[in-house]
Amino acid sequence: MERLRNKLNRLSAKWPASRSTSPVPEVHGALEGESVASEQPHIESTTVHISERLWNQAYDHLQRESFGTIVDTYEKILSRYLQTDSSFEASIISSDHATRWEQMKRLTSKGLENTAKDSSQKQKVNEWLELSKPLREAVGAGLKAVPQAAVPWAGICCALEKLLLFQMKSVILYHRNRLAVFMRDLPKVDDWAGHIKEIKEAEKALGVDSNQYNTLEMRTNLQELSSTAKEHAQWQRKDRLDDLDNECLTELRVTNPQKDRNTIVDAKGGLFYDSYRWILENEEYKQWLTGSENNLLWVKGDPGKGKTMLLAGIITELEKSSPESVFYFFCQATEPRLRTATNVLRGLLWSLVRTRPHMFHHVRKEYTKEGKGAFSDSNAWQTLCAILIVILEEEDLVQDCVFVIDALDECTTDRDQLLRFILRASTSYKAKWIVSSRNWFEIEKRMDGIQKKARLQLEMNAAAISDAVKKYITRKIDELDAENSYSESTREEIQNHLLANADDTFLWVSLVCDELGKPDVMPHHITTVLKSFPAGLEKLYEKMVEKINGSRDKDLCKAVLGVVVVAYRPLTLAELGSSDSMLDKLSQDTNMLSNIVRSCGSLLTIRGDIVYTVHQSVKDFLRSSQEVMGRGLAQQHYKVFLNSIQAMQKGLHRDLYAINDPGALIDGIESPESHSLNSLQYACIHWAEHFHEGFLELSELQYTSTFDLISTFCKEKYIYWLEAMSLLRCASEAVKAVQKLKIDIVSNEILEI
Repeated sequence: MERLRNKLNRLSAKWPASRSTSPVPEVHGALEGESVASEQPHIESTTVHISERLWNQAYDHLQRESFGTIVDTYEKILSRYLQTDSSFEASIISSDHATRWEQMKRLTSKGLENTAKDSSQKQKVNEWLELSKPLREAVGAGLKAVPQAAVPWAGICCALEKLLLFQMKSVILYHRNRLAVFMRDLPKVDDWAGHIKEIKEAEKALGVDSNQYNTLEMRTNLQELSSTAKEHAQWQRKDRLDDLDNECLTELRVTNPQKDRNTIVDAKGGLFYDSYRWILENEEYKQWLTGSENNLLWVKGDPGKGKTMLLAGIITELEKSSPESVFYFFCQATEPRLRTATNVLRGLLWSLVRTRPHMFHHVRKEYTKEGKGAFSDSNAWQTLCAILIVILEEEDLVQDCVFVIDALDECTTDRDQLLRFILRASTSYKAKWIVSSRNWFEIEKRMDGIQKKARLQLEMNAAAISDAVKKYITRKIDELDAENSYSESTREEIQNHLLANADDTFLWVSLVCDELGKPDVMPHHITTVLKSFPAGLEKLYEKMVEKINGSRDKDLCKAVLGVVVVAYRPLTLAELGSSDSMLDKLSQDTNMLSNIVRSCGSLLTIRGDIVYTVHQSVKDFLRSSQEVMGRGLAQQHYKVFLNSIQAMQKGLHRDLYAINDPGALIDGIESPESHSLNSLQYACIHWAEHFHEGFLELSELQYTSTFDLISTFCKEKYIYWLEAMSLLRCASEAVKAVQKLKIDIVSNEILEI
């Protein structure tokens, strides 16, 4: 008995009322006919409330079961006792839990006083009664602290019922006729030993349940701690993996094709649905899209026919139904990062793994094996091809993919290599491909080797293209009219001229409308301006150059056009000024220089502070123009080289950024927004390439002066040039430049470095 008392006292102390602030649990089963509120205003009263309710529930349960007679007898005795006991204000059995428990205690104590000489076992009843209170409190505290406690505490509730039954029988015993009781005890009619045994068994079961519960709880807590530790370790590993993944993606990224598309579309005036809607009903396109025979769609046509905007429209429509299945790359010959076969694959792969991360492990595997440079070194093409082929082999995952490559003719580096890859990918795997190009023989020859392809030649769809161009003309006239408020006759004049001379060429319409939209063109100038633009792109470009020759700034305009034609990338206005001696005088006044660029008509355009040709066909035309190139491409390259090395000789010096720390790491150095090196950037990176393209046609006198110039530069500025290349993050390009320079010089047996 004492052992059980101590155990339950410890159990009660384990859940003090002030320990938990958990909400009151909902006890299922244990509290029949009652619902426990989910929220109580006072935590301590909640604990007592639940424990007493449990006691009361045990009391009522005995009355409903087969022990109802015993409970009724007990209550009759209690009623008689209450009528004679003046200490109780009420003479009825209380329904209040606490009062009813107190009544039982008083009645039992009275019985013990009357039977003080009875056996020691019977004298322990009062101890059992006192014992039930901490038991109830422990139950209540346990339920309060642990919402899931209803099930493990069922054993305690059962023990509580047995204790109450024992107490009631004891009360009945104490108030019976003593002789009758004595006689009943002799044969053990009331089986007190059995009751005591049941209580001890309940105590034992309670102890076992308690140990099991505590063991289970401890094990659960340990498992939770272990799981938490494992999760923490996984999070740490994931963080490290995320860092490596981000590093890998950064190395893979060469451009963002989505931003490239948006830039191109914006530069062309935005996407016009009516200019490409015809393709959606085209039979070749629909068969390619829905069928399985042809995985490659080749869109080809002459310059200015709208191939790029057509593909941009197709991408837009495909993305409406399957936004995560279209991956594309827009080649541009004027942009170094957009004109190599390796970069095309890098762009497609970067978009693919960002959209479908479950494929990224293929990229990570190669990056982990090869390290930095895996996607940019001399073996990058093989690495990228291998990754894409492995991904394409997972046909269930990529059969809905569409890969789009625009302007294949503007992929100037390793184009044939890219074509061979497209041939293999489109014939061996389920993913679909769209490519566009001009009508070039070398591309045609390679495409003829692809069996599973659909050919869509724009010139063969003249009616559809003509209708699209008409709608485009109407749109452009509406835009001009909104700014200039044309009369109906002026609108009609413009429309008739454009329809008659456009030759189903979007670019031609765009160039003419750009001229009409210039601020200095008034409505009464319209007729003159329209007549100055002949039909066809070639003749239009010739007319624009002829107009330049008649201007006062023709020499400056030709200087700009000459530099733009041979430049390896679009130049900033500041770089343009450093690339020609005539333009150098204007390099400090970018507004003046931008006015000269605009004087070149619609051949050039300025976006931001960067000068572009309006179309690749413009650059192709200017390359062969005697009016612009003078003595040829080689001489123009030599001019750019000469001006570049002179600009570097004048502008390079020690500690360009005034860091004053020879050991500074490049990653910790930020490039100033405005610095003289910005205007020298193109010259520093590309001077050796221009020398390579121009030195073969030099005269003997030019050879001597040129190599004297290079020798002086290497002696006086070489170390500063290396510093500049480092600051520009182009150290590897510096190594290539020196190697190329050495080959050029040694090959002519003039000078050895």
